[in-house]
Amino acid sequence: MSNQRRTAPTPPEKKKTPHAKQPFLRKIRRNRLWLLLYLWSALAIPELVLHWQTSTGAGTLLGAGLVLPPLFALVPGLVVFLLCTVLPKPGGNFLLSVLYATLSLALCGAQMAWYARFGIFFHVRDLGNTEALSALLTGAGACLPQLLLMALPLILLLVMGRKVFSFKPIRRVPAHLLTICLCIGAQLGLATLLPVFGTAGDHTAYGLYHHAGDPYYSVNRLGAFTALRLELFRQASGTTVTGSVVLEPTLPPETTVPRESEAVKESTEPVENVLEIDFDALWRSESDPAIAEVHRYFGARAPSMTNEQTGLFTGCNLILISVEDFDPQTVSETQSPALWALFQEGYRFSRYYAPDWGSEGEYALLTGTIPQNGGDSFQAVVGNRMPLTLSQQLIQSGYCAYAYDGFRDREYFFENLGYEYHHYGDGTISAVELVDLSAQDYVNYPPFTVYYSTTASHLEDAVSLLMARLKAAGQLENTVIVLVPGGVAAQDPALCESSCVIWKAGLRAAVMEEPCSMLDLLPTLTNLLGLEFDSRLYMGRDVFSTETPLVIFPDRSWIWGGTVYHAAQGTFTGDPLSKEAANAIHTEVSNRFTVSARILAYDYWRLFLNFS
Repeated sequence: MSNQRRTAPTPPEKKKTPHAKQPFLRKIRRNRLWLLLYLWSALAIPELVLHWQTSTGAGTLLGAGLVLPPLFALVPGLVVFLLCTVLPKPGGNFLLSVLYATLSLALCGAQMAWYARFGIFFHVRDLGNTEALSALLTGAGACLPQLLLMALPLILLLVMGRKVFSFKPIRRVPAHLLTICLCIGAQLGLATLLPVFGTAGDHTAYGLYHHAGDPYYSVNRLGAFTALRLELFRQASGTTVTGSVVLEPTLPPETTVPRESEAVKESTEPVENVLEIDFDALWRSESDPAIAEVHRYFGARAPSMTNEQTGLFTGCNLILISVEDFDPQTVSETQSPALWALFQEGYRFSRYYAPDWGSEGEYALLTGTIPQNGGDSFQAVVGNRMPLTLSQQLIQSGYCAYAYDGFRDREYFFENLGYEYHHYGDGTISAVELVDLSAQDYVNYPPFTVYYSTTASHLEDAVSLLMARLKAAGQLENTVIVLVPGGVAAQDPALCESSCVIWKAGLRAAVMEEPCSMLDLLPTLTNLLGLEFDSRLYMGRDVFSTETPLVIFPDRSWIWGGTVYHAAQGTFTGDPLSKEAANAIHTEVSNRFTVSARILAYDYWRLFLNFS
């Protein structure tokens, strides 16, 4: 036996990790609350950058939008934290965190890019448009610095994530139960916090969370994540979100009647523009409160009166031309004499506002109601009864109706309005080509009503050709031509101001200086054509009536007489209004959004099948 003393083997030297000499990082890794803090900030920081970038005044920068979006970010942060501490593989947990930070950046960044491009926020259905990707890329190019700021949490995770945070699972069940309780408590607590920021109206955080879905205010005041979560939940559950109707207060009585244009004189025997509808009996007998509120709203509205323009165009043909990318300021006597003649010889509306309704301005123009928030109203209205549109009313009077579309195929929408519909191209066909292909369909078959949706390409030649075809058929003297510019990709009222024209041979030319919009054209033309109508049922007004002008914009800015309210800034310009009067107009604007949504969602006009 050897007397040599055995010595214990020297243990192998431990492999040093990159953070072994960084005690501060070791402390962070041990404390899992740092991971939770990061997961919260991965959404909260993009939400705050989005809110800062899209708030254009103290009225929107400060308030609910500054507090609620980062607080709501705590709930998804807790959910991802729970998954990262339950799932067994650290590598998978790290990838889950990267995916979460990436999706947070993508959501808020996409909303910022969309806002930079259109001045509004999108809903999920907007992304189904074939031009959505191009719009997002264009918008992203305009706000790259802000997008990079949004990306800081993701960059930190990719560069330092596995050095700073531990993604090992936690084996303690009580810790997971505590996280679940915190998640539920945070959600319930935030729901109870909403009334702090007000409960009156659909534009408050409370109203948006519970019964409205306005894209601008939802993202601005609840955050991109919460707006998306609510939208997806409502779509999945089939929940109809239309907002609320507040019947009081009414519009301010102290507002003065606008000055009438020289072309409009007081009628000697005016009568109310109403149909025989007993709204009082309807709402009392209605079991559905949503429909009953619409009955009450219409019954409470004051109707307009007939005027000297009533029936001026009775029996005339009607051609309505909606032109994208058309700027009436470019019309000149030398370069575009045909267009010049229209604007000089007709009724020119010098303060016509054409805001961007998310490509649905034509829906507002043709139906006289506000498009639904964030959705495709053209598709949603298919199958609904639409008796108040000009096409349906004129068809009842024996007219032929034709619609020619130079953009996307919307066959079902136009046929639902009674038009014989023809779709040409995808926006590349010029206006003159559209007229050339279609005029022979109708010029020899009066009376007719025609709708064109086209671009400004060769518009001067198109108008010249149209008049030549009408003259050759002997219909020029008996045809009304309405030229309407398409919507402007902006929400600021000052940027949306344009002009439109209603022309007929021999008409005494006049300039209408009161503000109006596409919502006003349907009741105005209905009055001019001498059709029986109920002025209470439209979201706009007959511009020749004595009603105070009310122009409504998609972000709920408005013009009331000489007062302009800018929703993005929360400010007023123009004539001063009392706080009570302004609140009354806020309420009326909100009501018109809600009533329009319910007309669409509940097929409201089908209740009046006796319309003629």
